[in-house]
Amino acid sequence: MKLSLLQFICLVSYAIIMGGSQILMANASSQLGNNYFSKGIFFAITNSWWLYIALIFYVFATAVWLFLLYKIDIRIAYPIASTAVIFAALIQCYRDGKSLDTSYWLGLIFIVIGIGLINLKQN
Repeated sequence: MKLSLLQFICLVSYAIIMGGSQILMANASSQLGNNYFSKGIFFAITNSWWLYIALIFYVFATAVWLFLLYKIDIRIAYPIASTAVIFAALIQCYRDGKSLDTSYWLGLIFIVIGIGLINLKQN
């Protein structure tokens, strides 16, 4: 099964949304932790706007993922979707104004090469 350009763009968009969701969840966990220790768990959950935003992103991403799985074989879709870990790292580095070290970039390159090899085999 060959992946169309539109399907590929949708998969990469999904990965970016999931990577962003991970960053939002990290923000939510910090906010929850701070509020939990000062005011309790109920207050922490009900007053974490980061958590609500992250959950909205996750629900949207899940809907996109379900649609993609309807159209694309999971053996092809999942490796590309797993690039969310790459996007999460890049988004966090951009947000913090930091850079990744050489070994991290090398690892990311190996991931991308592996995904490319998997997709070449599928065609």
